[in-house]
Amino acid sequence: MCIRDRSTLELSIQMCCISLLRFISDHIADLPLFISRQLMDENDVLMVLVSLIENKPWIAKDSKGKRIRFENQKWEVIPPGEFHKVPRMEAQVWILIYNLLGSEYGQKSYAITGIRKDALIKLRKYLNEPLFDQIPALQNLLRALEEMALVTTSNTTENRMFIVQPVPPFRDEVLKNKNWKEIAENQKKSIFVEETPEQKAAEAKKLLGIYESAAFEEFLDPPKCGKCGKSAGQRCSRCKHEWYCTRECQVAAWKAHKPMCDLLSKKCGLMQVKAYRVACVLRGFGVLGL
Repeated sequence: MCIRDRSTLELSIQMCCISLLRFISDHIADLPLFISRQLMDENDVLMVLVSLIENKPWIAKDSKGKRIRFENQKWEVIPPGEFHKVPRMEAQVWILIYNLLGSEYGQKSYAITGIRKDALIKLRKYLNEPLFDQIPALQNLLRALEEMALVTTSNTTENRMFIVQPVPPFRDEVLKNKNWKEIAENQKKSIFVEETPEQKAAEAKKLLGIYESAAFEEFLDPPKCGKCGKSAGQRCSRCKHEWYCTRECQVAAWKAHKPMCDLLSKKCGLMQVKAYRVACVLRGFGVLGL
């Protein structure tokens, strides 16, 4: 795997983690209190989120100097009219910050030390009208940060005599006696591997073999005569593909149909027939513009 692909994969995984954290924060009021404490005190996720907002890893410039953004698990050029549009991942981070600071734990138990205060109030310079137009709830976040800036804080946290936190015992069992380097190497060879053209062809052949006509005819439009276009009830006995309304239409169309009929009726043309049937089904569902 090249360095560029690896960095893109790592960024994709990191963005997925942000999405998972945002989902957790949406339901944080229904979760045990120790989860909020683990996120905000033990891991201090808010400080990480502030750093993300400042550095914006989802925005970059390509080799031609064009601004690009990381959307839908890939990099894409930002259209000129969307420079002020908030990228999806940045919106996720803002909502995550809003949810955590607005939670019961964030308001009552999260210790705002001097270091945390200095980091959080830096967010004010990014909270502007274009951002409020897209995420209106962030106006409340700005007011909370303005109030925080007026509060006197210290760099010491409150000492708690008792901290009760359940520890899942199955995690230790899962991690115990595992050679993770060996597991990673095995997955790299068996999962994260580029398929050869022969393997891709074999997979395509296997897939096409599934799509027999009997299974998909019910999804196709009613057959039309290949000559006059009227509803048809008779099929060519050789290729089993073209339809006709009468014997006369079949005879009249035979000269034009014969080359394709010869191809479709041969064994070497079997794969082409199946591929064409799949294409017809996909076209019926609007997948292919054939």
